[in-house]
Amino acid sequence: MTDEIRFGIVGTGMMGIEHILDLQAIEGNVITALCDPNENSIKAAKELTGGEVESFTNHQELLKKGKVDALIVATPNMTHTEILLDIIEAKIPVLSFFRPYEPHHRRPASESNGIRRTGCKPSR
Repeated sequence: MTDEIRFGIVGTGMMGIEHILDLQAIEGNVITALCDPNENSIKAAKELTGGEVESFTNHQELLKKGKVDALIVATPNMTHTEILLDIIEAKIPVLSFFRPYEPHHRRPASESNGIRRTGCKPSR
């Protein structure tokens, strides 16, 4: 028997749905939490996962209450920094971060400072 990995998806639009399908194709992956402010997006993603999943309208609530081992972020680019910093603070692995990671001199200052503060080193 394969150990389960509990995933949360932040952003359940087109790219979030793609990630759900990809995760479902691998044995042992279980989607346990969905997050999106759009009710229709959450509804579509919930149907795709069979409905047995917690849903949240903001990522902070998911981080507090969602039982996840890892997160996938599939939100609009302008939201990535805030979400990433909150996830780093919560010490939850992020397996997919949709904006290509920028060299330190081109990253938003808040993102660079948050990464330094936590000691987290992004993989490339």
